[in-house]
Amino acid sequence: MKNEFRLMENFQNFWEEFLKFPQVIPFKNKIAFHCGGSAWGDFDDMIHQNRFTYCFLEYGFELVWADRFFHPEVLKCKEFTENKSIHLVHAELDTEKDCISPILEDLNFSNNVGMMCIDLDSIDYYVMNNFNGFADILMVEYNPTMRPFYSLAPTWFCDGQERSIMYKTKSRHTGASFHAICYALRNKNLSLIGAMGDSDLVFMNKDFDSLFDFHFFDIDDEDSINKTFETLNSINPQIYYYTDKVDEWSIDVRGL
Repeated sequence: MKNEFRLMENFQNFWEEFLKFPQVIPFKNKIAFHCGGSAWGDFDDMIHQNRFTYCFLEYGFELVWADRFFHPEVLKCKEFTENKSIHLVHAELDTEKDCISPILEDLNFSNNVGMMCIDLDSIDYYVMNNFNGFADILMVEYNPTMRPFYSLAPTWFCDGQERSIMYKTKSRHTGASFHAICYALRNKNLSLIGAMGDSDLVFMNKDFDSLFDFHFFDIDDEDSINKTFETLNSINPQIYYYTDKVDEWSIDVRGL
C-alpha cells in the first residue's frame, strides 16, 4: 500500500521530496509559472517564500512570474532582473477569462507548463477555473476559514476592495476554500497529494502516479472532494468557518 504523502506533517521532509520532482518527472515543457507573491521588499525573503517555484530554475526551467505589483527593491536585484530565464510580467488578472494563457503565448510558451503556483489571496478560484492550459504540478493558496465551496465573490474584486474585506472580516472572505479550489480543478487529470498546513494545496498530474510511492487523492466530483477533505482534516484539523448566514462578500462557486 502506498504511503500517504502529508505535506503538513513535516515541512522539511516535504521540501526534500519536492526537490525530487524536477529530477524524476518527465516534463514535456520546462516552464514554471508563478502568479502573485511578489510584494516582498527583500529579494532573499521573496525567494525564500516562493522557493517551490524558484527552485525549478536549477533544472533548466524558464520562470514566468506575473503580478500586478513587484516591489521596487526587488526589481533592483540583478539576480532577478538579469537572469534571462526569468520573465517578469506586470499583469492585471480578473475573474471573467483565462488570464494566464495569453501571458504565456506572448512569450511564445505553451500553456501546458511543468509547474504552476497561484498565490493571490483573492481570485484564486477564478484564475484556476478559467485557465485553459494544464500544469503537471500545481500549488495554489487556499483559505481555511472560508466555508466549503465558497470563494470571494467576483463583484468584490476591484480597486483593492478584497484587501479591505480581508481586514474587516479577519480573512474569512478572501481567497477560496479547500473545496472551491478542488472544485475548480475537478476532471482535469489532477490529484491532490496533500495540504501544506493552512495555506497551500499541492496537486499533481495523475499520469505520474506510478513514479512515486505516496497516495494520490481524487477530486473529480463533490463526493470525492468531501471525502478527501475529511481524510486530510482528520490528520491535521483546521479551523473552518461554518455558518448559514448569507453575506455579500463570498459566493458558492457551484452556483456560478
